[in-house]
Amino acid sequence: MIKDKKSILIVDDDPAVLTIMKDELTSEGFEVDTAKDGRAGLQKTLQGNPDLVILDLMMPFMDGLEVLREIRADERCKDTAVMLLTQVGDKDKIAKAVELGVAGYLIKADYSTPEIIAKVKDLLG
Repeated sequence: MIKDKKSILIVDDDPAVLTIMKDELTSEGFEVDTAKDGRAGLQKTLQGNPDLVILDLMMPFMDGLEVLREIRADERCKDTAVMLLTQVGDKDKIAKAVELGVAGYLIKADYSTPEIIAKVKDLLG
């Protein structure tokens, strides 16, 4: 494992999104892990402190805003970059995510996979 590889955790309950995003980001040289629900995503974030968490809003057990709130409340991960990638365009949820310090908010239907990858690269420098 190369130590200078940036690590990304993708948290989404859609297996297709997990597979596509993991394959694409891995091929771009990132170290990628996945979680299928909010609770597992939070646990993996707190244990591994990835460079970036890509988070869906609508998930089982904990929604994305709950996960984001918990990440921000934990001293070890409070500065971890979090990007929301979701189908939810609700203005109140977007405002809450911004208030919680989200680094980006992308609506899945509005972006192609290459555009999402470009946003991730921008965020991680």
